[in-house]
Amino acid sequence: GVVSPGELEKRRRPRQTANQRTSDTSSGAMKLALALLLAAAASAQNENVIVLDGSGTTNPSKYFWDILALFEARAKPVVHMTYRAVGSSTGQFEFMGEDNPAGAFVPYSDFGSGDMPFNEEKYQSLQGANIEVLQVPFSLGAMSFFDNVPDDYQPEDGVKMSACVLADVFSGRVTTWDDPAIVELNEGFAPPEGEPIVVYHRTLGSSTTKGITTYLFEATREDCPDKWLEADVGSTIEWAAGTEAVQGSGGMSAAISATPWSVGYIDAGHGIRDGLGETALCNRAGTCQKVSAAIAAGGVQMAAEEALNKAVMPSDPKADFSKVSLMNMPGDKTWPIVAVSYLYIDADQTETGSKGPLLYAFVEYVLSDAGQALLAEYSFIGVPVDVKALGYRALDDMRLASDAKKWTFETSTVKGGGQEDYVISAKRRSWYEYELGELDASIHSHEDEFHGDGDEGDHDHADPDHDHDDEHPSMEEFATLRGRVNELQKSEDALKNQVADLQASLNSMTDRLAAMRTEVDDLDETCTNGCATVPEHMHDDDHDHDDDDGAKKKDVKQAMEVAAVGVVLGALALLVSLASCCRTQKLVSNRDPTKACVPGGGRAESELEIQSKPANGNGMQRGFDSKA
Repeated sequence: GVVSPGELEKRRRPRQTANQRTSDTSSGAMKLALALLLAAAASAQNENVIVLDGSGTTNPSKYFWDILALFEARAKPVVHMTYRAVGSSTGQFEFMGEDNPAGAFVPYSDFGSGDMPFNEEKYQSLQGANIEVLQVPFSLGAMSFFDNVPDDYQPEDGVKMSACVLADVFSGRVTTWDDPAIVELNEGFAPPEGEPIVVYHRTLGSSTTKGITTYLFEATREDCPDKWLEADVGSTIEWAAGTEAVQGSGGMSAAISATPWSVGYIDAGHGIRDGLGETALCNRAGTCQKVSAAIAAGGVQMAAEEALNKAVMPSDPKADFSKVSLMNMPGDKTWPIVAVSYLYIDADQTETGSKGPLLYAFVEYVLSDAGQALLAEYSFIGVPVDVKALGYRALDDMRLASDAKKWTFETSTVKGGGQEDYVISAKRRSWYEYELGELDASIHSHEDEFHGDGDEGDHDHADPDHDHDDEHPSMEEFATLRGRVNELQKSEDALKNQVADLQASLNSMTDRLAAMRTEVDDLDETCTNGCATVPEHMHDDDHDHDDDDGAKKKDVKQAMEVAAVGVVLGALALLVSLASCCRTQKLVSNRDPTKACVPGGGRAESELEIQSKPANGNGMQRGFDSKA
């Protein structure tokens, strides 16, 4: 009969004696007891772990994760901190907990975050539930328009665009680059006649779309109020026919980069990092500038300062922020499209136990010089001093339990004190954090070597009067180098095509040789002087077949040898072309030796691409001063 696997296994096992069974039973009981003890110990340890959970906007999520990991590595006692990147709207929903099955206005999370304040309706709902929400601005982000006007036509300072012209472009009223509205703003700009504008916009709801459409509405209200209506403001709107939708910031960047004569919008950090062409946006004062120039001049922070000066942004973190907008603020260098990211905090932390002090320490670190400096690593901009003061007022408004123990920060060694409880110490680190810090320092070192910054303190020269300007090419030299790179890239493309042709020829010759070998094998192996039957294509047209009974086998062998020599020569030609291709490609990039030379070949991630990615962890440099 059929024996089941289980029965077969029983038959294979040796029989146990009564003593062995008793021993196994005792061993099992001991293992169970040990497991119970370990579970109890783990449970006791978990009770001592302080847990803090937040959720909200995806934009600064990597920034939050960096800080939370730093806290987990440096805190004593043990803390566990999480942040779910689920979007601003969900962050507000989970902070409010209005429809929570556990009870009305019972929050799902310990804190929230969003790129927008609570609207008036939600704010009033929280007030009605006696929830005192603190909205803490901690980060600024610029948004901008980017284009792909070819270099031969691109103005030196970028294509200038006003809000009125952009409103016409994105509403489908201006459809070509040579439209008088564009040409009048750009002296000397001469695009091809009738060159169409390819317009890209985001889809599926986007906070960037909300910011861009708010700007178009706010900035056109005075000069051209009929160009963009309030009904066309939102994270998802009905776009004009002829415009093209793309999904996500990555999709927008890829679409603009791949499409000449296109235009779209994206957050400034993303667009600059991806090397997109910056549109020179004209602000309220009439200054037309690229977003990178505005950031360097402090134009983004100026927008927040103007908002405070004009009382657009409240000075009380408990106030209603629903009317706050940093769009189209005045100022000669002010950038006109600026978004604010907020932390959402419940002022009453008296019933949260040890969570309240940890949340306080988290907000304190975000507002600190170290926390604000960290924003730059993730393409964000810290808030100006006056706005940061608003955040510190929020800390003053947080009410903790009467027996709450506040956390302190050890930035330089405090003997004994640094080992006490409720200390976040820069001297206490995890191997994971250390390794990330080393990697981060290495990446920054390579970036400095690659880009250079002209700072004499960063170079070791014997001559103190060394002119560092000589190390950086002029615009003319740069243009020459760029032209050379373009020539090399064209040579590389030609070589790739040549390699592909040689590959095809080599493959054809190899197949032909294999076929000839098969036909020879089919000939009579006993034929020594000639064969009666030979495939027609093996005959020599100049050979007199009347005087010969058939082809000589040695003639066939000679043909095969000639074909083999042809295959070898073809392979050598292919290798020479491949070597030339690789040499040219290394001249072009000089930074990616793993890049494939053959058409369609994959390549490893280049060092330059790794450098462009945000790095996590910054080692011992993070803290409240340079010693941290």
